[in-house]
Amino acid sequence: IEIRLKNEKQGRFIELDSPEFTYQIPIPREPIEAASVALESRIRWLTLSLMLTGLLLAALFAYGITRPLRGLRHGAQAVADGELGYQLPDYNHFWHKDLAPVARTFNAMSRRLKTLVAEQQRQQEAQYQHELGQLARGLAHNLRNPLNTLGLAIEELSQDRAESRKQQLSDTARRQIQRIDDWIRAFMLLTTEGVSCEALDLTVLLRELVGELAGNSPIAIEFDPPDEPVTVTANALELKTLLQIPLVNALEACDDGDHIRVELQADEARVALKISDSGKGIHPAIRERLFLPHTTDKNGGSGMGLYIVRRLLRSRYDGDISLLDNPPRGTVALLEFSRERGLT
Repeated sequence: IEIRLKNEKQGRFIELDSPEFTYQIPIPREPIEAASVALESRIRWLTLSLMLTGLLLAALFAYGITRPLRGLRHGAQAVADGELGYQLPDYNHFWHKDLAPVARTFNAMSRRLKTLVAEQQRQQEAQYQHELGQLARGLAHNLRNPLNTLGLAIEELSQDRAESRKQQLSDTARRQIQRIDDWIRAFMLLTTEGVSCEALDLTVLLRELVGELAGNSPIAIEFDPPDEPVTVTANALELKTLLQIPLVNALEACDDGDHIRVELQADEARVALKISDSGKGIHPAIRERLFLPHTTDKNGGSGMGLYIVRRLLRSRYDGDISLLDNPPRGTVALLEFSRERGLT
């Protein structure tokens, strides 16, 4: 008997062949193929389900592991944004036990920062109240002399006097009233908050001030403005005060033949103003107290100018003023401040 696989491509039956007979045995491929396809499909779905389940479990595991890190990042951002005292939750789960000390350290740091800032604010408030007290006492002390002079002038004016004497007394009275007004304005400038701000061209303000001061003085004032406008956001009265006081100080320190040079530089965020004079310089007796209230070596001076400038620059414009010698003779005033006025 010869056994052959007939129709090899399809493999549909087995043939038994002998001299006496030929017998074909069918191969039931359809059920086998259907079962094979069904099994293959189930295997694919099972594999896909296992993969998706694995991915989901991995994602959940990664989320659980990284959640404390995200919390730490959020807490750091909150502290950076000013939310001092921000606290992270306690990571007591066994997955997060290694991060628990980090969280406790962060919470302690955040509480400490909040305490330190609150203490700093209390100290600043106490310092501010102390300075206000000093200013008030100095203002009351400085008002006595002009008020006394004003009273004497008014009393003498009430008597019969020559016209020339009356004019002299009137001029004296006006000067004393102006002194009183200047001191009161200076006091109010330091204690006023919430003032309006606007965009101002610093070059234009300086040019106007220099022209006004140079027109009333024999002292030469040199100012070479930048090619481009220097715009700052500031309160007009504050900015004019910041510019005027060092310029007037330079003029009052100069004699005939001396000169003053004004230089202005700026970048995108900051402004630098340099005022150099060839005047008499800083008196050694007051050098260490120049920026304290009521410090002056000028007759009739209030001693408030430099104090006001430094106070305004530090508290409202993130800046400062410094005074340096200008060899061989004179002084250099350096003002450096932000182009955007602060909120306080």
